[in-house]
Amino acid sequence: MLNHLTNKPLVSKRTEGYEEKLDVKNIAHAQDMRNRMNKVEQIILGPYRDELIKSININL
Repeated sequence: MLNHLTNKPLVSKRTEGYEEKLDVKNIAHAQDMRNRMNKVEQIILGPYRDELIKSININL
């Protein structure tokens, strides 16, 4: 619920070395952005965390 960025596979394996290097850069960038979003969510949701957890538990 809190993590808007999924952990789906980001790239498919390609045959050309150049494209593979490009894919590695894209994966690193996507992981970096995912980490940044997690930090942003922690900062924004920090004060509301306990209430949010309670409401999630009630709704389950």
